Amino acid sequence: MKLEKLWLFYIALMLPFFLLVFFLKKNLLESTAFVVLTLIYVLFYNPLMQGWKLFNKGIIKKSEIFKMMIPFYPTRYFKEVFFK
Repeated sequence: MKLEKLWLFYIALMLPFFLLVFFLKKNLLESTAFVVLTLIYVLFYNPLMQGWKLFNKGIIKKSEIFKMMIPFYPTRYFKEVFFK
């Protein structure tokens, strides 16, 4: 059960980026839009998904989810986010 949740997290985390790359390769997305959407993914989506996972596990408070956007702040929780 634990491994299933981890794989679902990986899918939810990586699927938007893979879709961006797919749309770019199929010429359905301009390069400027790709850069903007990739920045949104890296700066907002990815940190918020990691924060939400930590909140659901009871490691951080809900008010601390937005701290995951601070550079290098998520590294202290790397093991909990990606391996547990």
